[in-house]
Amino acid sequence: MRHFFFLLIILLPQIFIAQNKSITGVIKDSLGVPLPSANIMASPTQKERALKFSIADADGRYKLVLENNTSYTISVSYMGFDDENFIFRAEDNTSVRDFILKRNNEQLQEIIIKYDVKPIVVKKDTIVYNVDSFTNGSERKLKEQLKKLPGVEVDRDGNVTLQGKRVTTFLVENDPFFGGGSKLGVENIPADAVDKVEFIDHFNEVAFLKEVSGSQQLALNIKLKKDKKNFLFGDIEGASGVPDFYKLHSGLFYYGGQTTASYIGNLNNIGDSTLDFADIIRFSGGSTFLDQNNATEDLFAFASDNRNVVRGKSQFSAANFTHRFTPKSTLSAYVIGSRVVNEIKNTAEITYFQNEFSTIENRLNQLDSDKNFFLGRLKFNHKASNNEQWSYDANFKLTDRNFDDRLTSKTPSQFNEFVTLSNFKDVYLNQFVEWHKSYSDTKTTTLVVSQKYEDRNSAVDWQTNQPFLTNFLPLLENDSYDVNQLKRIKNNSINALFKFYWIVSDFSHLYFVAGNTFIDAKVTSKEKQILSDNTTNDFFNSGFGNDMNFRFNDTKSGIEYKFLFKKWTTKASLYVHHFNLFTQNNGLENQYTKNVLQPQLESEIELKKGETVTFNYRLTNEFSDFQDYTSQFQLQNYQSVFRGNPQLTEQRQNSYSLFYKKTNLLQGYVLNLALNYSKRSNAVRNELIIEGINQFTTSVQNNIPEENALFRGTITKNVYKFNVGFNSFFTTINFIQPINGERNFVTRNATNWGVVFKTADKNWPFITLKYNRSFDEFKSVTASNFHSDRFSIDYDVVLKDVLVFKAFHDYQSNYSTNSTVTSFHTTNFSIGYQPLNSAWKFELDGRNIFGNSIINSNSFSAFSTTNQTTFILPRIILLSATFKL
Repeated sequence: MRHFFFLLIILLPQIFIAQNKSITGVIKDSLGVPLPSANIMASPTQKERALKFSIADADGRYKLVLENNTSYTISVSYMGFDDENFIFRAEDNTSVRDFILKRNNEQLQEIIIKYDVKPIVVKKDTIVYNVDSFTNGSERKLKEQLKKLPGVEVDRDGNVTLQGKRVTTFLVENDPFFGGGSKLGVENIPADAVDKVEFIDHFNEVAFLKEVSGSQQLALNIKLKKDKKNFLFGDIEGASGVPDFYKLHSGLFYYGGQTTASYIGNLNNIGDSTLDFADIIRFSGGSTFLDQNNATEDLFAFASDNRNVVRGKSQFSAANFTHRFTPKSTLSAYVIGSRVVNEIKNTAEITYFQNEFSTIENRLNQLDSDKNFFLGRLKFNHKASNNEQWSYDANFKLTDRNFDDRLTSKTPSQFNEFVTLSNFKDVYLNQFVEWHKSYSDTKTTTLVVSQKYEDRNSAVDWQTNQPFLTNFLPLLENDSYDVNQLKRIKNNSINALFKFYWIVSDFSHLYFVAGNTFIDAKVTSKEKQILSDNTTNDFFNSGFGNDMNFRFNDTKSGIEYKFLFKKWTTKASLYVHHFNLFTQNNGLENQYTKNVLQPQLESEIELKKGETVTFNYRLTNEFSDFQDYTSQFQLQNYQSVFRGNPQLTEQRQNSYSLFYKKTNLLQGYVLNLALNYSKRSNAVRNELIIEGINQFTTSVQNNIPEENALFRGTITKNVYKFNVGFNSFFTTINFIQPINGERNFVTRNATNWGVVFKTADKNWPFITLKYNRSFDEFKSVTASNFHSDRFSIDYDVVLKDVLVFKAFHDYQSNYSTNSTVTSFHTTNFSIGYQPLNSAWKFELDGRNIFGNSIINSNSFSAFSTTNQTTFILPRIILLSATFKL
């Protein structure tokens, strides 16, 4: 905490507040009707002064903040109206001025802007930012620019949100960048290449489907500067540190008329991660028209933060290519290869609750991991005409992961040392064909077919000095104990959807839907003990070993009716599903069929421009993952055995959500409120039998409904030259957890609230202050409570146009049920120097400069609490040189 206040005292005095003048008023037409989103520009007559601007709100009101002792030419513009201009002189004390604009007689196909730059342009579904109006030149990558745009947030993982809505597709010059994921783009595209940033709401790659598809996608499109087109640009960076830290990075980009190409390479041992979870999900392929679950858990490890390790090395290469053969035909492809080698060390104290009894386990874990993957995508898109488009999309991936886990487990009754050797090899292929055709202005069809294949193989070997899971495993006495498991999962699935869109009138649409999902999967598993004389003890006769065939088919049809009444839009849907489920495991068969109705309602009302209320309702019937249907035992880890349940049926869930949103982009005012409630019947839970630390779980369905309620709220507002925000979050979950034959009622409550304070003037240092407090409460066999406080400061300033100083400090305190207090902090800094008009940049980069060696965390489940200490990378000091192309 002392470091936080130390930085605060040093950095804040650099902010000064000058006396400014404000002009307010209303912009109307000649009939007195307000003109929302009208632009007000104030161009200073002195060149060293900054351009000022404002955008009128839904009632035509504006506020323009001007600097003292400065004269301006103020212009007001609105689509379809003549501009109005006037001179505001430095000695003028006018504080209120209204404008009345007159309609012009020009066609509204094109707006002629008399100014070189408009900081923000707001269209119907698009917001365009001129980046130079909000940045000061200290930014190295796109991520740093986006953070300074009004209403835009970028988190640590590279996820971008606009006014609280998350970006789902990332484009550069209207083409997807590495499949459309955001992290690779925002963290690698050089800041000096960016001209404008476009946010496109309700984005759809098929233009003639935008009106009927109801897309909720938000696209981020980067417009490059003219001098970056038809030229190779990017940067190459090399860094070295004491004693043996290093980083090599390259980002090379080419955007020509018909061909675009990109290459990103990264080699480091300082914990930098190149991918995030959103990118990983996207790399597995998918269609926005299909509901499907991609098997990506094997790739999540590649997206996790590599800094919570003792040692780590990351190698990453990615190439992206797009070529337009003709204006109608485009081929795009990318390949990505990665290797991550880590050494992880942590200690934990875990308390297991067995109704009225408890057991404490002290654990020391040292894990060496070597994770490799290679994936690629090929997409061909063809526009047969303005009314017809089809595409083929193929995604593949290969992964190979190896783990050497050395674990010490100590309880009051036993001491075990485990060596667990694991290997996971996976092959995955996903293919899509999409066809879209518009027959007239009122009738359009869509057909999508996908095929997915996966083959996942694992081999795990547990080696220990003492017997383990003695009441669950049929172990034979031996000098040491070696248990081996082989497992294979094969899955073929086909998913198809046909949709017919009929625009009945300007106020009502009818959509007809038909589709089918088919899954054919096979799960095999085998456990055995390897004895000292190399003979084996097969566990098959003790209920282990699965050989399951799983087939599932879901045939659906439905109708959707969408209508508009004034500013109220509603879509009511009804679907009919026919489920057919078949399992066979070691000769035992089970079959289940059922017909269900699934209604759905989406309703939105626009109270005024920038202010909406949305209500959604959905009834869904979901089936568990096919691995939950295995009927034989499977060894999960050194303390857990699992058995599925072939009798599982659908889980029925009613979900309700209510959203309120109010925004005024330029004023920095964004208010988002969300309330969600869901009730699930026939829910699947793992029934638990626990003895000490040993656990046996099996899937069961509860007849008592589970409930989940969630509230989320955020508000941000510009105050003078600052942006102030407040966020809050609350969720409560209630469910039944069977433990040792008793049904335990579980309640989990989580609360989080925080405040954010930012500077919002490009001529000031960029400073962000954050404070968050979180509370977690868990009631089951026992009650557990945790809460934490977190402070952070982010500082960024340009000195003399050639020197950039950045600093970041984060401090967190954790408080647990037994009044234990733990804390940790992280402090980073960088000093960069780039001579004017030079392609070279030099930087001194410091991470974890106070040498913090551990991170403490608390967690809990329905039957345990965990206090964990994770060892992290030490202090890192790097000197780097970057050359810009």
